[in-house]
Amino acid sequence: MKTAAEAIPLYLDELRLAKRSEHTVATYRQALNTFTQIVGATSPLSEEAYIKFLQQTSDLKSSTQITYRAAVCGLYEYHSPGVPLKLLTRRYGQKRSKRQLKYNEDAVVQVVAFAEKLSCDNLLDFRDRAFIITLADTGLRISEACNLTRGDVDWETGRAMIIGKGDKEGDIRFSNRSLIFLKAYLRERAEMDGASSRMLESLPLFARHDRGAGKKVKRVSSKGMWSAVCIRIEEAGCERHAISPHKFRHHFVTTVYREHGNIIQAKELARHEDINMTQRYTHLASGELDEVYDEIFNRA
Repeated sequence: MKTAAEAIPLYLDELRLAKRSEHTVATYRQALNTFTQIVGATSPLSEEAYIKFLQQTSDLKSSTQITYRAAVCGLYEYHSPGVPLKLLTRRYGQKRSKRQLKYNEDAVVQVVAFAEKLSCDNLLDFRDRAFIITLADTGLRISEACNLTRGDVDWETGRAMIIGKGDKEGDIRFSNRSLIFLKAYLRERAEMDGASSRMLESLPLFARHDRGAGKKVKRVSSKGMWSAVCIRIEEAGCERHAISPHKFRHHFVTTVYREHGNIIQAKELARHEDINMTQRYTHLASGELDEVYDEIFNRA
């Protein structure tokens, strides 16, 4: 059985004799150099070497994997035709599962508890309290929360229809406490909103209250709003970098899943992209999701 260093030059010569383009030969040479770096120049073209190659390249982009595997399989078929390439590829060529995201649940819970009990003395306090509780109880991404208008929220039903990630329409549910804090914030902002020449429904749900905004009702940005939340994170006694914007969404999904142990319901409420896959196994009516949400976030 030839080693990688012995077999590769012979295989590349065979490609040239077969009148493959120079571009193809150069691409295969690069792929086979990677193979050699992984398994070693003196490694025989064995099953073990091919498995090691598959495992070490499983996280590459799909297009790169296809090219590399085509080159290595061609090499094996030319020099080691007895190796079961298709079987090994199915068994060892799957992408490795991604490392679980770090999630400091205690820090998120601490910040949410701090926000809920925040003594509000000005508009910033009212806004930040409502914003943090809204993130924690709705599963909204920070950009989605910042894009909400007053007219988006149906205050009677505690719902909102939004256009979320990937331009997908999403049905958002607000908890009782988030609605209470939102209404308290908007009451404090009533004079400011009333002085605006725009219709109330078109005004942002969360507005800027810095010197740059003046008396105008301007929409907050994700970056600016996260800076404001970071100040509250430190006030709550946590490290600023202990929480990222997405961790409030993580908290929401974790809370739903822990209460019911139903990942399908959690994905429905969080509007995850891969929900189409989960819907093949079960379908949940909107009313069922309302009950799940209320039982978790609006219990007495």
